[in-house]
Amino acid sequence: MIILTAIEGAYDWLLFIDDDHTFAPDSFDKLVSNDKDFVVPLMTGRSWPYNLMAFTYEPLDKERAPHHMLANRIYEWGNKLMPIDTAGLGMALCRVDALAKLPRPYFDGKLDAPGEDTHFWNLVTSQGNQLWLDPTVAIGHLERFRRSVGVVDFADNIEANKMADESRIERERAYLERKLVEKK
Repeated sequence: MIILTAIEGAYDWLLFIDDDHTFAPDSFDKLVSNDKDFVVPLMTGRSWPYNLMAFTYEPLDKERAPHHMLANRIYEWGNKLMPIDTAGLGMALCRVDALAKLPRPYFDGKLDAPGEDTHFWNLVTSQGNQLWLDPTVAIGHLERFRRSVGVVDFADNIEANKMADESRIERERAYLERKLVEKK
């Protein structure tokens, strides 16, 4: 397992990256500059409506699914690090010393939470660690681009491509903001 390899090799950091994500070359450098044990970038879900994959349990508790999304709070938070309870594992930077203190198994496959990502972050936070969201780093799902030739998401991808000269974070924020306005 990669976590044990990182611990045994005395590495400083372990960067999880799902094979279906795109990211900027400086993503690692930006995340590591935060000097936090556990930090994730801004990321959205793979399919419509591309929800922000960062959650807090408040006002819910950990016995329930973490469906309190932060999309409406990200705008008031600005570019500062945001404490969160759980997120996707599309990309996650973890300090190896902090991982070494976690009880095993890291991923047990029982899915006592809604998915292996949430199970892992529940383990991390149950040991007194804080998970952070860095809204200045953003990644995307390749699925979003593969599906752009389909009928369902074609219009949204055309609109997103028109904004190609904007930074990735601004595109994601603009996209989420439009969707929030459309729901009202």
